[in-house]
Amino acid sequence: MPCNPSENSKKVYLEIMRQIASSDNRKEFEDKLKVKYPKQVERARIYAAEFFGEYPSF
Repeated sequence: MPCNPSENSKKVYLEIMRQIASSDNRKEFEDKLKVKYPKQVERARIYAAEFFGEYPSF
């Protein structure tokens, strides 16, 4: 089954890719995303800490 993302999914994907491309480091990237997606960024940090163990903030 081919991938057929919604227009909104494409918009979010492109927005995040632009944030990655325009950020100098992970902290800057996370700070930019926290503005629009605070809950998702926090959840991602929790998942990373669970997966990687001692997850360094930056």
